[in-house]
Amino acid sequence: MQTQTSAGLKEEVASLPYLASFFPSLLVIGGNLLGEWFAASNAVFTMGILVIADWLLPADTSASRKAGARLPDVILLLSVALHTFTLGTLIYGIQTGRLTGPFVWMAALSTGINAGSMGIVAAHALVHRREKWLQHLGLWYLVISGNPHLSIEHRLGQQRRGGTWDDPATARFNESYYQFLLRTIPGQWRSALDIEAKGSGRGEITVFTPKLCSPGHRSRRCWDWFCCMYGWGRRCSGPTGVRGRGHETA
Repeated sequence: MQTQTSAGLKEEVASLPYLASFFPSLLVIGGNLLGEWFAASNAVFTMGILVIADWLLPADTSASRKAGARLPDVILLLSVALHTFTLGTLIYGIQTGRLTGPFVWMAALSTGINAGSMGIVAAHALVHRREKWLQHLGLWYLVISGNPHLSIEHRLGQQRRGGTWDDPATARFNESYYQFLLRTIPGQWRSALDIEAKGSGRGEITVFTPKLCSPGHRSRRCWDWFCCMYGWGRRCSGPTGVRGRGHETA
């Protein structure tokens, strides 16, 4: 018993470095509340200091997380609350006048970088969980990170077409980073719309579909579009994937 307790404690201690993942969010919160040049804190840290550190420091070759460690799950859940709070401080900073002029853009950039570097990664982990409440947390995390379509496109698109020419989330041979960036963002949105359309049995739909929200279709089509945008609704009710006509459960 004592041996098991000791082993479990070592696993938790080994997970402590994951707490550093909160630092960018704390910089965002501080910058949004203090205003002025502090608003750029996380942008400088993540896009500057961390990049340089990645170049100079050796790669981390330590063992991955042990199955019995619970701290990573706690950190994952806390990150949802923390990122939600960062958005609240951004709104608060603008409303109270702490963030004005160019500092609003700096704060928005720092908050957005935090969403991309931490929010999407954590949300991705949550939407793959079997517990429904964790999936909903992951969906909320994707919404506030600006990537609600990921819950549909990633699970029903990339995981079936990953590494193929048809996958918008897979970089192609000799494709530059900027070419990939310009292709993957609209490509993933189109893929999510296509998957949603096939699942609803209505054929192709786009943002510009005529009469998408016309009278007589408003309740169903607008709700389906909302579900597609925010990864929520009846077709997102399965334990690990989206359900609908024409789909298998992921």
